[in-house]
Amino acid sequence: MLQESLTNIYRHSKSRRAEFQLRVTESEAILKVRDFGVGVRPHILRRFENQRTSGVGLAGMCGRISELGGDFQVESDSQGTAILTSIPFLFAARDEAPLESRSA
Repeated sequence: MLQESLTNIYRHSKSRRAEFQLRVTESEAILKVRDFGVGVRPHILRRFENQRTSGVGLAGMCGRISELGGDFQVESDSQGTAILTSIPFLFAARDEAPLESRSA
């Protein structure tokens, strides 16, 4: 998500800077990526909000997050764009030890 967001910022936003925040809780990872550019054109944002389609970038990110059971939101206006994602941590087996404590 971060790489695709930064690529979109570089290609489309005309922003000279970007910010990102990553927060990890016991149950999810939350990523926010923000630019200070021209914003997503209103008709593209409406189409994405209504149909979850747009250019490859937003639709692809949304699809990947959905496959992981997460949430994907876009906020945009003439002051910039923010992409907000959250991905829950899912475990195949609850009794399985975390990766860092497994023995090989």
